[in-house]
Amino acid sequence: MRFRRLAEVFLFCTMAGFSLLNGQALELPLIFENRLDNGLKTVLIPMQGREDAAVTLLIRCGIRDEIEDRQAGLSKLLSLLMAERIRSRYDSLLTAQGLRLYSHSGWDHIEISLYGPILQLEGMLRLMSSDLDQPEFEQQVRRTALNRHSAEQPAEGEESMELRAALRHFFSEHPYSRGTEDILPALSGSADLQKEIREFYERSSRPDNAMLFVSGGFNRTGDLSMMLSEYFGSWKSGYKPRVIPDMPEHKKGFRSTETQSEKASGHIVLVWKLPGLQQDMRAAASAYLLDRYLFSRDSELNAYLVRDAAVLKSMKHRIHIGRDASLMVLEIELNRSRDIDFTLEYIGRVLSGDRRTTGFASLHARRIYENSDQYLNRSPLHLNRLLGPFSAVNGDVKDYFLFRKTLESLTLNELQQLQKSRLKMDAAWLMIREGQEK
Repeated sequence: MRFRRLAEVFLFCTMAGFSLLNGQALELPLIFENRLDNGLKTVLIPMQGREDAAVTLLIRCGIRDEIEDRQAGLSKLLSLLMAERIRSRYDSLLTAQGLRLYSHSGWDHIEISLYGPILQLEGMLRLMSSDLDQPEFEQQVRRTALNRHSAEQPAEGEESMELRAALRHFFSEHPYSRGTEDILPALSGSADLQKEIREFYERSSRPDNAMLFVSGGFNRTGDLSMMLSEYFGSWKSGYKPRVIPDMPEHKKGFRSTETQSEKASGHIVLVWKLPGLQQDMRAAASAYLLDRYLFSRDSELNAYLVRDAAVLKSMKHRIHIGRDASLMVLEIELNRSRDIDFTLEYIGRVLSGDRRTTGFASLHARRIYENSDQYLNRSPLHLNRLLGPFSAVNGDVKDYFLFRKTLESLTLNELQQLQKSRLKMDAAWLMIREGQEK
């Protein structure tokens, strides 16, 4: 009953244009920031009572920094190679010390993470800092090619064919339009690829363009800061920024219909281009919340489609929030092609605001009343990877907390305005695949 009343109060306030948490400070975890002489920004986050730790090296280069006339997907390959550099040399050590190694790349950054027991923290720093100035990529390129081509499924995070086409449609000459589809055939260890990846690394992967996150169950930050200077202080600076083409003006939507004779099911992919973090953080935060409200498992759309078990086969949604733009993606697979038209019609009614939004208050109230100590309760690895993408925008770890505070201050009017102005059917990139029903 108490929660219901909170939701009702929130709905009243947002409809009036006010935030329920207006003026209330957000409790932040304790963060110690420093910058080494070579320009590397270090972020230490003690997590009292934890027996684990994570070290994440974030380099503020991604697809956005790739050069147009060079191989597409260099940032994706670089993240794999930097992880392979550690794995190939220290595989037995990783296993013996119970360490796990992760890599990830995005529009604006790449990151390499090591996670394990707090007792192995210095070992993780030693591994992460090894050979940063002169990494050997030749063997790693061949080994990565072998591993990737032998896999039966695409690597996690790779774009689908539909998303690649949507990227090209919305972003034109901007680097966000580049995907990773071209990098896999090129993973043959050729001299040209090795030269390009080394040039890309030497230009962008420098301490004055990087951040190092260390979180976990430590408390002597002074001693840890001395370790960081010892292991990473000799990494040579020399970042060379490139000029990024302007983001193209917002384009009209696109619609394509294909026939797939081997299946009877129907497939719908919708993609919307929305503002990025640097362009309009409040709009990006609104998109983040709308993605969950409109398309999550407890959304009105999902409830409508699952009422008839014969209609919906699967529904997936995700949002890519970048520095220069964001993308919202909705993918629906229907058991029968005949249900495509009424599904699109219903999506249009939901987006236009013609449907009631009774679930909005409780959804946002749950988000607002989350315990602010959640940051300290997450694993160190999760915390580092949560902060990284937002920190990559301006090189400031506080950007994530600014984004969260923005989320909590949004009004219903703001969400409705973005929904009605940008989330329209005629503004979406739409791909339909119709099956042949017998």
